[in-house]
Order: sequence, then C-alpha cells, then structure tokens
Amino acid sequence: MADFVTRDQQTGRIPTSLDPFDTALALVALAEGLSAYVVTGVTARNQVPAVAAGVYR
Repeated sequence: MADFVTRDQQTGRIPTSLDPFDTALALVALAEGLSAYVVTGVTARNQVPAVAAGVYR
C-alpha cells in the first residue's frame, strides 16, 4: 500500500510531505473501519470521504 501512496505522490495526487508508510497505515485502518461499519450496519457516509480527502488533493 505504501508503494501505491508513493506512486500517487510522484504523480502529485498526494502531497509529498506525507509519509508513505503512515499514510498507507491510515488508509488501511480507514478501510478496516469502513468494513466494520458495513458489517454492523452503521453508515460512515460522511466520515470516509472526509478522511480520504485529507490525504488526496
């Protein structure tokens, strides 16, 4: 996942000031959290895009 983040940094989609490993960890944790919401039936409609928007420009 960190390689994907690095690639997106090289293309300008993610700021280079972010650490690729920390960013990858945050995105994976976000995906795991979203799956937990889906499994339990809780919606994260507003939270997920807000966090992802903080990473991607």
